[in-house]
Amino acid sequence: MKPILPAVEDKEKIKKGDSEIIIKYYLLNYEFIKIVAKSYCRKNRLRNNLFEDIAQECLLYFQKFNFENAVRFIRSINDIALYVRWGGERVYHQVRQGNTEILTILDEPISRERRHGGEPQTLGETIVAPYDIIEEIEPTKRYTDEIYLLAQSYMTEREKQAFEYFYYTDLTAREIGAIMGISINGAQSLKNSYIRKLKRNSQEFSERLLSIK
Repeated sequence: MKPILPAVEDKEKIKKGDSEIIIKYYLLNYEFIKIVAKSYCRKNRLRNNLFEDIAQECLLYFQKFNFENAVRFIRSINDIALYVRWGGERVYHQVRQGNTEILTILDEPISRERRHGGEPQTLGETIVAPYDIIEEIEPTKRYTDEIYLLAQSYMTEREKQAFEYFYYTDLTAREIGAIMGISINGAQSLKNSYIRKLKRNSQEFSERLLSIK
């Protein structure tokens, strides 16, 4: 099953909040949205019926979805899944950065001793480092984008497509194969292919990576 993406003129209407067009494309993609939501819940070991909440919440945020291609559409659904999972916009954006759990651990108090002001000392404050620990665990968006583009420079167009599905979505190899019009083995083969290329070029990749940091 593939998503039914709106034409250019309909994209503009969706962005402007045209409720009729929004509902039209939401309903056309409802079954696809449920598949992605179920996959997200399965991968993250969430309660089974949470996918229904995610699917319903997508309607409220459909105006902000990215309809550039199937991968971007799936990423939009996963964004909403994160919002539903964590229950708040602030936490949602923290999760998107991929560092929520690390930052939470660093904020844990390590003893009952109080600093001036009455707050307990945290684990993060005990780490002695000649750099900003937060900057190290939370790289800039520009840097992560560079890593993404650098990795893709070693891949064929078909491998890039598979890479985006495996990297940005919670779909299984079977589901990715169905979307790409190939078998589960075909999807897995593309994944194995780009992984081998990255491993084979790991030294060069590391050197190029250092040059952008």
